[in-house]
Amino acid sequence: MQPVGDHEEINGFLAGEITLEFKPLKLPYLIPNQALVKVTNRELGYSPDVIVINQNNLSAEPITTSRFSTRRSA
Repeated sequence: MQPVGDHEEINGFLAGEITLEFKPLKLPYLIPNQALVKVTNRELGYSPDVIVINQNNLSAEPITTSRFSTRRSA
C-alpha cells in the first residue's frame, strides 16, 4: 500500500530537505521515488519512506531497465 495524505506530504518534505543538504556538496546521491530494500539472508523486503542511494555504488550492481538492486548503502 502506498502512503497517502499527511504521510506522503512528510515523505516529500523529508526528501526535499535531504536533497538540499547533499546537492550543494555535489555528492553523488539520489532519492528514488520508489525502492524496495531487501536485507541479506531475509526472504522479504520493505519499501522505505525515504532512501538515499549513492550513485557510485550502482556501477557494481546488477541493473536492468525495469528494476535495479543495490547491496551497498551510502
